[in-house]
Amino acid sequence: MNERRDNLEDFFDEVMNGDDCSASILDSILDCNQRYTGFDFYEEGGSKAIFKAQDQMTQRQVAFAKLKGSATKGQTENFLREARINALLQHPNIVPVYDIGINEDEPFFAMKFVHGRTLADIIRSLRKNESSTSAEYSRTELIDIFLKICDATSYAHSNGVLHLDLKPENIRIDNFGDVQLCDWGLARLIDGSDKITDEFGSLEQYSINQEDMNKLTVDGYIKGTPGFMAPEQAGSTEDRKGIPTDVYSLGVILYYILSYKEAFRGDINAIIAKTLEGDFCKPSVHRENIPKALESICLKAMSLRAVDRYNSVSTMKDDILSYRNGYLTSAEEKGLWKVFSLFIKRNKAVSFSLLASFILILILSFAYVDSLKNERDKANKALALAQEEKEKRQYLSDLGVDFFIKQAKQMVVFHSFEEAEKVIEQIPESEFTEAQKIQVRDLFGRVAFYRQQYNKALTLLEGTKERNNKFLLTMARKYAKRKSSDQVLLKGDDFVELLGELEAFNIQHAWSSYEYEILHYSDIYEHIKAVEKMIHVKNNSVENLNIKLTEKEGKYFLDLSNNPDVHSVVGIRSMPLTGLNLSGSGIKDFRMALLKDLPLEELDVSHCRLTDYGFLMHYKNLKKITVSPKESQHPSFLKYAKDLEVIIRQ
Repeated sequence: MNERRDNLEDFFDEVMNGDDCSASILDSILDCNQRYTGFDFYEEGGSKAIFKAQDQMTQRQVAFAKLKGSATKGQTENFLREARINALLQHPNIVPVYDIGINEDEPFFAMKFVHGRTLADIIRSLRKNESSTSAEYSRTELIDIFLKICDATSYAHSNGVLHLDLKPENIRIDNFGDVQLCDWGLARLIDGSDKITDEFGSLEQYSINQEDMNKLTVDGYIKGTPGFMAPEQAGSTEDRKGIPTDVYSLGVILYYILSYKEAFRGDINAIIAKTLEGDFCKPSVHRENIPKALESICLKAMSLRAVDRYNSVSTMKDDILSYRNGYLTSAEEKGLWKVFSLFIKRNKAVSFSLLASFILILILSFAYVDSLKNERDKANKALALAQEEKEKRQYLSDLGVDFFIKQAKQMVVFHSFEEAEKVIEQIPESEFTEAQKIQVRDLFGRVAFYRQQYNKALTLLEGTKERNNKFLLTMARKYAKRKSSDQVLLKGDDFVELLGELEAFNIQHAWSSYEYEILHYSDIYEHIKAVEKMIHVKNNSVENLNIKLTEKEGKYFLDLSNNPDVHSVVGIRSMPLTGLNLSGSGIKDFRMALLKDLPLEELDVSHCRLTDYGFLMHYKNLKKITVSPKESQHPSFLKYAKDLEVIIRQ
């Protein structure tokens, strides 16, 4: 490259520095006694040696080939015939021969010197995953190179010449991407009936720019390169050498391009045996993501029998172009789905439009059918509702409104307020008499009062004629003023005051319901005030209640010990207590089960005279329990406390 640039610069200087440049060139040609100079050995192969030399006539670098040592007349004739065959093939992808002659009594021929790398070098670099080579030679670029070799080979066939030594080492790519097919040492002529003629005899291998000792062409009874030559070159007598022979070698090269691996590996004898048997793996075994079409083309070209291969290189090339253009290749199995999928790939815009139109029509069809179904469902639903309403009216008529009011009152007694409202809501308003409406207002006015919704209670209770409503209205007006809205609870002190007033008037349902309302307090200190009052209400005989709430490291402990008259502590069941001391209290077994949702870790029930400790299996967080010596031996305690830390209190 640098020598070529130097020559061009010298020529440019001559043109710029004198008007007699033409004379100078003419003089240099006339005075030239030695056309080729500056011989620099490059490589050798078989009976030939290749030198880089300078052509003084053209001032360019050439590849200068000559015989090694002494040669027989036959070898000399073969050498020159090889050069003449190469010289007759004028194609952009076939290395050109510039000159043939005798130099110092030795035959020679001069050719274009191709700078760059062989296809074998490139594939070896790709196999090593070299980033620079991978970036320059994708599969697309490699197939482009292969297509150019197909062009060169097809051109040679059209001129009656077989190459017979096609392999990656004989394919050279220069620094600008030009592809050259080299080494026509085994080339043969084809007569008019496509039969090969050996009139040129046996030729040795040589490569213009590359010698690979592992890929030497075998010249003898077997002519070709093991691993790339066809079965008929390896000794098979079934087929004669011809165009399919070169097709086979191209198939092996394509295999190498696709998989980065040789199709046949081993020593020469093993390679030849495998070639004769067609014993090789598919390219996809060595490398993933090989297009099925390209693999099929490769396998067809490498068919064991010549008749099963492509009948020409151009046909093989056409299949590759068909693959590139999205058409089915002759090597693939023909199927309707395959043809259809390739059509979609070739016509993406049209296919997308058709698909979009089809989907739109499908969606509209489904939407129309769905709308019809919805209309039918609406009609059926309306009919069902009408029938249900009719049956409901008949049901209500049969039972009577008073029956449902009675049910609702029972639910209120058991604090099932939401369920009571649902029972009444199912009765159409038109079914109520005025007296029944007053009963319902009275019922749900009381529910609102129990739930501390005093403004709502006032709205419902005003205008009713029940005997206790006057007191409830007075309480509702009083305590409504102590809250910002019906959505918040009374403060603990206000709640204690309210419970005291309810207890004084002995309104059982009211303070019984409030026992459940105190469970909704989120502030534990407000909660404990209400609990203390409620314990007094629920345990009438209690005079001096021992109750103490303490906090330690964010955990709460409640002490209700030494309260023998306390039997119910339901109000504490929603408190976030870690520890609870009921030692010496009158708590009953079934009451303990109501405390199962407490997050207790410690529990003291010593001297409580419990008879069944089955409640312990519901206390999921409990770790420590305190009992008396006698209680610790109770069979029920031994059964349910076996995984707990037990503390004995005398």
